[in-house]
Amino acid sequence: MKHDGELVTPEPYRSTFRTCDFCSKVIKEREDYEIKEASISCRRGTRYPEGGSSVTKIVDVCADCFDEKVIPVIEGLGVKFREEEHDF
Repeated sequence: MKHDGELVTPEPYRSTFRTCDFCSKVIKEREDYEIKEASISCRRGTRYPEGGSSVTKIVDVCADCFDEKVIPVIEGLGVKFREEEHDF
């Protein structure tokens, strides 16, 4: 779930953050030296040379809930996840 708010201070401060739709914790994708990114979305639409449009359905999920709740359900449907390693 995306949260958007404004804090009243001498100078306006705007903050946007997302919470997990499963556990309601704030999603922190990058913290110190750890990366935790997860996304579930589906984009559908039309595209023509002169333009187009699309609609995206999104579920906000933290990496822990993705591992603990989403993967078991999808694997229960017979889907096998593949893993990719990245060095940078």
